[in-house]
Amino acid sequence: MVEVVVAVGDDTIDSAAESAVDGATDAATVKVVDPQRWARLAQAAFVACGVSHGRLDLSFVDAASMAELNRTHMHVEGPTDVLSFPIDAVDTFGAIDESTTLRLAPTTSSSLAAEAGPADGAFSRAPNGEMEDAQMPPVLLGDIVICVEMAQANARAADRSLDDELALLVVHGVLHVMGLDHLEPAERAHMQSRERELLVALHDPNASTDWAPATPARPAPGVRS
Repeated sequence: MVEVVVAVGDDTIDSAAESAVDGATDAATVKVVDPQRWARLAQAAFVACGVSHGRLDLSFVDAASMAELNRTHMHVEGPTDVLSFPIDAVDTFGAIDESTTLRLAPTTSSSLAAEAGPADGAFSRAPNGEMEDAQMPPVLLGDIVICVEMAQANARAADRSLDDELALLVVHGVLHVMGLDHLEPAERAHMQSRERELLVALHDPNASTDWAPATPARPAPGVRS
């Protein structure tokens, strides 16, 4: 199965609530940053991309923490909305490209209560077609880090909810881990098309993907934004 381990930084909720200008409260922000909900969305997105097993670390951080990561890995000052750190996903499962058919079933975020992927102790099919024990040590898919304060700013600029923005950033991060990028116009168009497919099937049938990268700089090797 795909295991997603979610961490929410100690200052993330307080900082996000303080930066909100639309009346959001601590409780409202906590509700949106629901670790299990976003773990299930990431799981379902990986399964749709053909990933049968592995581990992803998904972190929600404040602007100061993201700015430090952005400075270290992107050589850019200030926070960004999402950073992805692929590890073994592409080597194990292959990059998602134009020929890849996503395994999608229409659903909504509220119906993602079930774990995505086979149950513990079950068997799943590896990329080479052989059956494998789901209890085997997981492939380290990578890390996704999301800044809630930047997500709030993006949501206001795009006139959509924070909930929708976080869903977009989770899916965006998963696709980066699976090898997609948006440095060139053709890459960007392809990635947005894949985002739309996943969001419509797994989050909201009316999902919008008018995502704009916060920074045009090219990332350091092994990091995607």
